[in-house]
Amino acid sequence: MLRGLNYSLNLLKAPPLSYVQSRQILLRDLKKKGTKTLLLDLDETLISSCSMRDNPDKILIPECSEKAPPIMIKIRPFAKEFLKIMKEHFEILVFTASTQAYAETIVKELDPEKKYISYILDRNFCLETKNGFYIKDLRIIKNRDLKNMTIVDNLVHSFGF
Repeated sequence: MLRGLNYSLNLLKAPPLSYVQSRQILLRDLKKKGTKTLLLDLDETLISSCSMRDNPDKILIPECSEKAPPIMIKIRPFAKEFLKIMKEHFEILVFTASTQAYAETIVKELDPEKKYISYILDRNFCLETKNGFYIKDLRIIKNRDLKNMTIVDNLVHSFGF
């Protein structure tokens, strides 16, 4: 963690605002004014990827391709209950540096009825550094105020900007 913090503070250079603005997206207007936005990472936050020897909770098959390998995960204890409770207080987005197919497959398992998670922002919404790190720059969400957003992620550099 200290290494990631050091990297974020000393080596990461934020892209020009014009670049961030060129990548901005619009989300649907909030149903209730004043609602805060909670952005949750997937890996090591809501779930952990694992192998067969780790006795996965679930083995998921991505729908995108017959050739895609199965995804083996352990779901963090009480993750589904957490989503249910947090939805009462926040708009919930998943923001991951993982691929779209991976993210959609896992979110479908965590929230099959689409009651809790409003959006999935995957690797395509991250800004990639020259070192190959994917950064979750919240400024890409045009119609949400930064002061009303909270991101939960295990990697400090993931939200280094």
